[in-house]
Amino acid sequence: MISETSKITLWGDLGKMFEPKLYEKDNGPVIVIVTSTTIKNFRGEVSYSTTTASKIYINLKTDYVASLVEKFSTISNGVEVIERSNVNKISPEEEMFLNRMNIEELLKTDWSPQLKEYFLTVRGKITEIDNTFGWYYISCQKCFRKLELEDGVYKCSKCNNKCDYPLVKYKIHIKVEDKTAETTLVIFNDIAESLLDTAANKLFKQTTNDVPTEIQSLCGREFVYKLKLNTFNLKYGHENFTVSKVFNLNEKLEEQDELKKIKDHKEKNNNTNEENENKNRKELHFKDITAAKDLEDSDEDYHHSSSLTKKNRKNIIIEDDSDDENMNQKRLRK
Repeated sequence: MISETSKITLWGDLGKMFEPKLYEKDNGPVIVIVTSTTIKNFRGEVSYSTTTASKIYINLKTDYVASLVEKFSTISNGVEVIERSNVNKISPEEEMFLNRMNIEELLKTDWSPQLKEYFLTVRGKITEIDNTFGWYYISCQKCFRKLELEDGVYKCSKCNNKCDYPLVKYKIHIKVEDKTAETTLVIFNDIAESLLDTAANKLFKQTTNDVPTEIQSLCGREFVYKLKLNTFNLKYGHENFTVSKVFNLNEKLEEQDELKKIKDHKEKNNNTNEENENKNRKELHFKDITAAKDLEDSDEDYHHSSSLTKKNRKNIIIEDDSDDENMNQKRLRK
């Protein structure tokens, strides 16, 4: 029996149809039909997502579904509930390879606007500090939102109050590249402080609008970045991806991950080749059967034709004998 496994994401109320208590293990196999989905192919894996037009039918009362229920009744024991993954439970060595992509894959992936957020990791070298939007912002001391300067006074739109003691926080835009492409990442205060080992207000006091030397020193350094994609990226397709964590490179782990990818790719190709070989064997077997049948039909036609030829020859010989006898009788009369 051929088995294929794919992932499908159910959004909104459609997800509520799969409340675990509704599908106890003794209920037997659950046949689900999902319509009007979007299909994505990422790293050779196909996944599906529901849309606003999607409909779900569970154990539909049709002959075809009934046959599937009977077919899988000895295999399936109901819906398997997979607990929500928690990144905090995995080690940093595992986390730094979470949904690993290269930059080209990050930029070319067709993200779903229905996603609220998504985490992944990329490896890249910092090539430039983009100071178009500055390297810091003035923050509210209560809610940490960006403050607006009005008539010489910093005001917070969220707290709806003026801020007497505003804070200076990092917001650094960095250009990052790998062998495939280049993109822009945004590093906020906590991560920037850990990388630079100094607070933003200290650098703010000793500079104007230029990028401080301490920040420029990040150029040329290579890290693994854990990115948190939000609506800004997922729905509207903008770059400036937010960095939620930075890992120092571990070349040994990077090499192991690369070898694993090569191994998985080879296994996948071997499985594909095996499937193609089986398919070709079936096609050749069918052709052999067809050719043998054609040969058998041709042989029957030949024997039938040969038989008719012999019969015609016999008739001709009989006719010739009859003529000879008549001639002899005529000669005797004379």
